[in-house]
Amino acid sequence: MRSRDLDPVHRSKNNHPENLLWLCKNHHKAYDNGLYGPIDEDVAFVEGFKRSLHRHRLFLWQMQHQISNKLITVLEDCNALAAQLAAATTAQQIKAVKKIAKSTLENLPKLAPVSKTDPNYQAVQTISANVASLSKDKGAIAARLKKAGAIREEYAAAFGFVACPLCKGSGTHESTDCPVCGGDREIEEQLAERVDLQAYKKVNCPVCDGDGIFRGDLCPGCGGEARMDRRYAEAIEVDDYTKVDCPRLRGLREVRRQFLLGMRR
Repeated sequence: MRSRDLDPVHRSKNNHPENLLWLCKNHHKAYDNGLYGPIDEDVAFVEGFKRSLHRHRLFLWQMQHQISNKLITVLEDCNALAAQLAAATTAQQIKAVKKIAKSTLENLPKLAPVSKTDPNYQAVQTISANVASLSKDKGAIAARLKKAGAIREEYAAAFGFVACPLCKGSGTHESTDCPVCGGDREIEEQLAERVDLQAYKKVNCPVCDGDGIFRGDLCPGCGGEARMDRRYAEAIEVDDYTKVDCPRLRGLREVRRQFLLGMRR
Protein backbone atom coordinates (compact mmCIF):
# COMPACT_ATOMS: atom_id res chain seq x y z
CA MET A 1 0.00 0.00 0.00
CA ARG A 2 1.53 3.33 -1.04
CA SER A 3 2.42 5.61 1.84
CA ARG A 4 0.91 9.06 1.72
CA ASP A 5 3.23 10.64 4.29
CA LEU A 6 6.30 10.61 2.00
CA ASP A 7 6.42 11.71 -1.61
CA PRO A 8 8.79 9.77 -3.90
CA VAL A 9 11.64 12.13 -4.85
CA HIS A 10 11.58 10.99 -8.47
CA ARG A 11 8.02 12.31 -8.69
CA SER A 12 7.85 15.28 -6.30
CA LYS A 13 11.51 16.48 -6.41
CA ASN A 14 11.00 17.07 -2.69
CA ASN A 15 14.36 16.67 -0.91
CA HIS A 16 13.29 18.29 2.33
CA PRO A 17 14.68 16.38 5.38
CA GLU A 18 11.15 15.59 6.52
CA ASN A 19 10.54 13.82 3.21
CA LEU A 20 13.62 11.59 3.45
CA LEU A 21 13.95 8.06 4.75
CA TRP A 22 17.12 5.94 5.09
CA LEU A 23 16.66 2.90 2.86
CA CYS A 24 18.85 0.60 0.85
CA LYS A 25 18.29 0.68 -2.91
CA ASN A 26 16.17 -2.49 -2.86
CA HIS A 27 13.84 -1.28 -0.13
CA HIS A 28 13.81 2.15 -1.74
CA LYS A 29 12.43 0.67 -4.94
CA ALA A 30 9.94 -1.47 -3.02
CA TYR A 31 8.72 1.55 -1.07
CA ASP A 32 8.24 3.59 -4.25
CA ASN A 33 6.30 0.70 -5.74
CA GLY A 34 3.96 0.72 -2.76
CA LEU A 35 4.93 -2.72 -1.45
CA TYR A 36 5.00 -1.47 2.13
CA GLY A 37 4.28 1.60 4.22
CA PRO A 38 1.60 2.78 6.64
CA ILE A 39 -1.70 0.96 6.37
CA ASP A 40 -4.80 2.97 5.53
CA GLU A 41 -5.92 3.06 9.17
CA ASP A 42 -2.65 4.77 10.15
CA VAL A 43 -2.34 7.26 7.29
CA ALA A 44 -4.49 9.98 8.88
CA PHE A 45 -2.59 9.70 12.17
CA VAL A 46 0.82 9.78 10.43
CA GLU A 47 -0.09 12.85 8.40
CA GLY A 48 -1.50 14.65 11.45
CA PHE A 49 1.50 13.75 13.60
CA LYS A 50 3.87 14.92 10.88
CA ARG A 51 2.16 18.32 10.80
CA SER A 52 2.34 18.54 14.61
CA LEU A 53 6.04 17.64 14.54
CA HIS A 54 6.68 20.29 11.92
CA ARG A 55 4.89 22.97 13.97
CA HIS A 56 6.76 21.90 17.10
CA ARG A 57 10.11 22.23 15.35
CA LEU A 58 9.10 25.58 13.90
CA PHE A 59 8.13 26.76 17.39
CA LEU A 60 11.52 25.70 18.80
CA TRP A 61 13.41 27.43 16.00
CA GLN A 62 11.42 30.64 16.42
CA MET A 63 11.85 30.57 20.20
CA GLN A 64 15.58 30.00 19.96
CA HIS A 65 15.88 32.71 17.31
CA GLN A 66 14.17 35.16 19.65
CA ILE A 67 16.48 34.15 22.50
CA SER A 68 19.54 34.61 20.29
CA ASN A 69 18.44 38.09 19.24
CA LYS A 70 17.57 38.98 22.83
CA LEU A 71 21.06 38.02 23.98
CA ILE A 72 22.78 40.25 21.45
CA THR A 73 20.41 43.07 22.40
CA VAL A 74 21.27 42.72 26.09
CA LEU A 75 24.98 42.61 25.26
CA GLU A 76 24.42 45.86 23.40
CA ASP A 77 22.74 47.22 26.54
CA CYS A 78 25.98 46.44 28.36
CA ASN A 79 27.78 48.77 25.96
CA ALA A 80 25.25 51.50 26.72
CA LEU A 81 25.61 50.91 30.47
CA ALA A 82 29.39 51.13 30.15
CA ALA A 83 29.01 54.51 28.47
CA GLN A 84 26.50 55.61 31.11
CA LEU A 85 28.84 54.54 33.92
CA ALA A 86 31.68 56.51 32.36
CA ALA A 87 29.42 59.57 32.19
CA ALA A 88 28.26 59.29 35.82
CA THR A 89 29.68 62.10 37.97
CA THR A 90 28.17 61.55 41.41
CA ALA A 91 28.23 58.63 43.83
CA GLN A 92 24.45 58.30 43.53
CA GLN A 93 24.60 58.14 39.72
CA ILE A 94 27.38 55.55 39.81
CA LYS A 95 25.46 53.43 42.30
CA ALA A 96 22.30 53.54 40.18
CA VAL A 97 24.10 52.47 36.99
CA LYS A 98 26.05 49.72 38.76
CA LYS A 99 22.84 48.28 40.21
CA ILE A 100 21.27 47.90 36.76
CA ALA A 101 24.54 46.66 35.24
CA LYS A 102 24.99 43.99 37.92
CA SER A 103 21.48 42.65 37.36
CA THR A 104 22.00 42.61 33.60
CA LEU A 105 25.31 40.75 33.82
CA GLU A 106 23.92 38.16 36.21
CA ASN A 107 21.04 37.33 33.86
CA LEU A 108 23.05 37.04 30.66
CA PRO A 109 23.65 33.25 30.89
CA LYS A 110 19.90 32.66 31.08
CA LEU A 111 19.48 34.19 27.62
CA ALA A 112 21.97 31.96 25.81
CA PRO A 113 20.41 29.31 23.54
CA VAL A 114 20.62 25.89 25.16
CA SER A 115 18.73 23.74 22.65
CA LYS A 116 20.62 21.80 20.00
CA THR A 117 17.74 22.58 17.64
CA ASP A 118 19.03 26.13 17.46
CA PRO A 119 20.85 26.51 14.12
CA ASN A 120 23.47 28.64 15.91
CA TYR A 121 23.94 26.23 18.81
CA GLN A 122 27.57 25.38 18.00
CA ALA A 123 28.46 29.05 17.56
CA VAL A 124 27.05 29.79 20.99
CA GLN A 125 29.13 27.05 22.58
CA THR A 126 32.29 28.86 21.55
CA ILE A 127 31.39 31.87 23.66
CA SER A 128 29.10 30.34 26.31
CA ALA A 129 31.93 30.06 28.83
CA ASN A 130 32.67 33.77 28.52
CA VAL A 131 28.97 34.64 28.83
CA ALA A 132 28.65 32.50 31.96
CA SER A 133 31.76 34.02 33.49
CA LEU A 134 30.19 37.49 33.36
CA SER A 135 27.70 36.49 36.06
CA LYS A 136 30.34 34.88 38.27
CA ASP A 137 33.01 37.53 37.89
CA LYS A 138 33.36 39.58 41.06
CA GLY A 139 35.57 42.20 39.47
CA ALA A 140 34.78 45.84 38.84
CA ILE A 141 31.50 46.47 37.04
CA ALA A 142 33.22 48.69 34.47
CA ALA A 143 35.66 45.91 33.55
CA ARG A 144 32.85 43.37 33.27
CA LEU A 145 30.82 45.67 31.04
CA LYS A 146 33.86 46.14 28.82
CA LYS A 147 34.23 42.36 28.62
CA ALA A 148 30.54 42.10 27.66
CA GLY A 149 31.19 44.53 24.82
CA ALA A 150 33.98 42.34 23.49
CA ILE A 151 31.78 39.23 23.75
CA ARG A 152 29.07 41.03 21.82
CA GLU A 153 31.40 41.55 18.87
CA GLU A 154 32.44 37.90 19.01
CA TYR A 155 28.80 36.82 19.28
CA ALA A 156 27.76 38.93 16.30
CA ALA A 157 30.53 37.44 14.17
CA ALA A 158 29.72 33.86 15.25
CA PHE A 159 26.05 34.26 14.39
CA GLY A 160 26.67 35.87 11.04
CA PHE A 161 25.36 39.29 12.05
CA VAL A 162 26.45 42.19 9.84
CA ALA A 163 26.10 45.94 10.08
CA CYS A 164 22.58 47.07 9.21
CA PRO A 165 22.65 48.25 5.58
CA LEU A 166 20.31 51.17 6.27
CA CYS A 167 21.89 52.79 9.32
CA LYS A 168 25.41 51.47 8.59
CA GLY A 169 25.65 50.05 12.09
CA SER A 170 24.77 53.27 13.94
CA GLY A 171 21.39 52.02 15.16
CA THR A 172 19.66 55.27 14.23
CA HIS A 173 17.99 56.53 11.09
CA GLU A 174 16.79 60.12 10.78
CA SER A 175 17.20 60.72 14.51
CA THR A 176 15.18 57.69 15.61
CA ASP A 177 15.66 53.93 15.96
CA CYS A 178 16.51 52.39 12.62
CA PRO A 179 13.35 50.77 11.15
CA VAL A 180 15.38 47.86 9.77
CA CYS A 181 17.46 46.75 12.77
CA GLY A 182 15.30 48.35 15.47
CA GLY A 183 18.35 50.13 16.85
CA ASP A 184 20.36 46.92 17.33
CA ARG A 185 22.96 48.04 14.75
CA GLU A 186 23.43 44.57 13.26
CA ILE A 187 21.07 42.05 11.68
CA GLU A 188 21.49 38.54 10.29
CA GLU A 189 23.32 38.52 6.98
CA GLN A 190 20.52 36.72 5.15
CA LEU A 191 18.07 39.44 6.26
CA ALA A 192 20.49 42.20 5.31
CA GLU A 193 20.70 40.84 1.78
CA ARG A 194 16.93 41.19 1.40
CA VAL A 195 16.68 44.81 2.59
CA ASP A 196 15.47 47.13 -0.18
CA LEU A 197 17.24 50.41 0.53
CA GLN A 198 15.24 52.13 -2.22
CA ALA A 199 12.15 51.77 -0.04
CA TYR A 200 13.70 54.22 2.45
CA LYS A 201 14.68 56.87 -0.10
CA LYS A 202 12.88 60.19 0.22
CA VAL A 203 10.45 61.08 -2.59
CA ASN A 204 7.83 63.77 -3.12
CA CYS A 205 4.45 63.08 -1.58
CA PRO A 206 2.24 61.76 -4.41
CA VAL A 207 -0.78 63.63 -3.08
CA CYS A 208 0.65 67.18 -3.01
CA ASP A 209 3.58 66.54 -5.39
CA GLY A 210 6.03 67.66 -2.74
CA ASP A 211 4.32 70.97 -1.97
CA GLY A 212 3.12 70.10 1.53
CA ILE A 213 -0.15 71.93 0.89
CA PHE A 214 -3.26 70.35 -0.59
CA ARG A 215 -6.32 72.44 -1.43
CA GLY A 216 -5.21 75.25 0.84
CA ASP A 217 -4.46 73.08 3.87
CA LEU A 218 -1.76 70.74 5.12
CA CYS A 219 -1.51 67.76 2.84
CA PRO A 220 -3.34 64.76 4.35
CA GLY A 221 -0.88 62.39 2.69
CA CYS A 222 2.36 63.71 4.17
CA GLY A 223 1.05 65.93 6.97
CA GLY A 224 2.74 68.92 5.38
CA GLU A 225 6.21 67.31 5.30
CA ALA A 226 6.23 67.37 1.47
CA ARG A 227 8.54 64.33 1.23
CA MET A 228 8.35 60.82 2.60
CA ASP A 229 9.91 57.37 2.36
CA ARG A 230 9.21 55.64 -0.93
CA ARG A 231 7.66 52.72 1.02
CA TYR A 232 4.99 55.08 2.38
CA ALA A 233 4.47 56.90 -0.92
CA GLU A 234 3.86 53.65 -2.78
CA ALA A 235 1.22 52.66 -0.24
CA ILE A 236 -0.85 55.81 -0.86
CA GLU A 237 -3.86 55.54 -3.17
CA VAL A 238 -3.88 58.98 -4.81
CA ASP A 239 -7.40 58.36 -6.16
CA ASP A 240 -8.63 58.38 -2.57
CA TYR A 241 -8.02 62.14 -2.57
CA THR A 242 -9.87 62.84 -5.84
CA LYS A 243 -13.10 64.75 -5.41
CA VAL A 244 -16.27 63.05 -6.62
CA ASP A 245 -19.96 63.84 -6.32
CA CYS A 246 -21.50 62.73 -3.05
CA PRO A 247 -23.37 59.49 -3.90
CA ARG A 248 -26.14 60.34 -1.45
CA LEU A 249 -26.64 63.82 -2.89
CA ARG A 250 -26.49 62.41 -6.42
CA GLY A 251 -29.23 59.98 -5.50
CA LEU A 252 -31.43 62.73 -4.09
CA ARG A 253 -30.95 64.79 -7.23
CA GLU A 254 -32.07 61.82 -9.35
CA VAL A 255 -35.17 61.33 -7.20
CA ARG A 256 -36.01 65.03 -7.51
CA ARG A 257 -35.50 64.89 -11.29
CA GLN A 258 -37.83 61.90 -11.62
CA PHE A 259 -40.39 63.64 -9.42
CA LEU A 260 -40.33 66.76 -11.55
CA LEU A 261 -40.68 64.71 -14.74
CA GLY A 262 -43.72 63.00 -13.25
CA MET A 263 -45.25 66.34 -12.34
CA ARG A 264 -44.84 67.63 -15.87
CA ARG A 265 -46.60 64.60 -17.26
